[in-house]
Amino acid sequence: MRSHIPERTLRAATICALLEIPHEIAKAMTEAEVLALVEYDHYPIRKADGGTDQHFNLRPLLRPDHKLKTRRDAADMAHERKVRRSVSEHMQRMLLKGTNRKPPQRSRWPKRAFPRRIPK
Repeated sequence: MRSHIPERTLRAATICALLEIPHEIAKAMTEAEVLALVEYDHYPIRKADGGTDQHFNLRPLLRPDHKLKTRRDAADMAHERKVRRSVSEHMQRMLLKGTNRKPPQRSRWPKRAFPRRIPK
């Protein structure tokens, strides 16, 4: 009877096969070192957009590639927020167009907490 192979070992073997790591190099690495080569990316639906942590929405990426994709995703999400805010403001102006009311003005200055001075 075959002995049980731990999930960690199977995952490391899968990563070695996917990345086509030569056998001699893979033998010199520990499982932890192989597993540290990759991070799991939410694809095709980002976690921020409601993507799940299920196997069908995750894919392994090398750490540097995942870092670059995360940076691009952050820029895309900031752009999407800006567009959504702009569309929302436009809709609000259109709804108030026939009335005598004015839409609320957005502050030019960002909202942030000012540091409080601690008495000596």
